[in-house]
Amino acid sequence: MDELVALNLLEYADETARLSWHDLLREFVETRCIASPNAAFLRTASLRHARHYTGIAKEAKELYKRGHENVLRGLALFDRERAHLEAAFATLVQPIPPTEMQHALVDLVDAAVPYTGELRFHPRQRITWLQAEAARAIGRKDAEGAALGNLGNAYNSLGEYRQAIEFHEQHLQIAREIGDRRGEGMALGNLGSTLAKLGEIQKAIDFWLQSLPIRKAISDLYGEGIDCYNLSLVYETLGDLETALSYAEWSLAIWQQIESPDVQDGQQQVDELRQKLAGSA
Repeated sequence: MDELVALNLLEYADETARLSWHDLLREFVETRCIASPNAAFLRTASLRHARHYTGIAKEAKELYKRGHENVLRGLALFDRERAHLEAAFATLVQPIPPTEMQHALVDLVDAAVPYTGELRFHPRQRITWLQAEAARAIGRKDAEGAALGNLGNAYNSLGEYRQAIEFHEQHLQIAREIGDRRGEGMALGNLGSTLAKLGEIQKAIDFWLQSLPIRKAISDLYGEGIDCYNLSLVYETLGDLETALSYAEWSLAIWQQIESPDVQDGQQQVDELRQKLAGSA
């Protein structure tokens, strides 16, 4: 490697401690590989590269989900390897890829887009990746449903709420069809959140009240906390402060139990509601 660097065939970056091709040299090498009798090796190597960095994306996502200082660690890992993740996607997203590459793309998108990718990718980039995942989730209804739900979240981020609702409804239909209780709870919760943004409060409450017992039944504590927090917010807007406080305390207790990064928001909501109730007494 040192010899290649000395010959200016590889470049070393001190800030990342990584070696990389010059863009023109990379293009030259790829052209030679494709034209050679060993072109199949390039596809095999690309697939191994994609699978390796899918594992890295999963690691970053799991770090993020642990909360506290792990959030920044997960995002830092994602940022460091983002170029590799995008390169892997570009390799896998072919018009008619082999089955193994279709499966690899589904796994890559599922690892990279939720959580960390929601903060690092523009919604339009997330939509591009998720559309590719949904199109290639052949025989994997769970992956297709997850992609549709994440598409709904991406359109939600763009303020395109009616489009988001369509995708969440499709996710809900698939989840119920295959008995995916976690997916069903997520779809119901997401429908509630999107309808609340449209001002359809009662419909939103109905969806959250459907989601909440499912989350409890499958021990999805984080989702249960989200539903309760959302219910607290809408009941506060309706002027029912006592109901709002009960849901706020419920969500806070859950988030404290699982050491969620949302504890601070939950505590603030509880404190504000208690102050309002004390002032109205």
